[in-house]
Amino acid sequence: MSVIVVAIMVGLAEAADWPQFLGPERNSTSTETGLLRSWPDDGPEVLWTANVGEGLGGPVAVSVIARQG
Repeated sequence: MSVIVVAIMVGLAEAADWPQFLGPERNSTSTETGLLRSWPDDGPEVLWTANVGEGLGGPVAVSVIARQG
């Protein structure tokens, strides 16, 4: 039962995500409110960093829901 509840909650949480290129409406426009119109002179606050070493790649964030059947 708890697996079903978690699966439903994950589905609802992704509803406001950008599931495709250029966003949900494919118009590159966010419906979020309270966003900055311009950056401060010293840039935004750094929330986290990661030492990724040398290379030609970039970090990637992925959300995957496995389907069986």
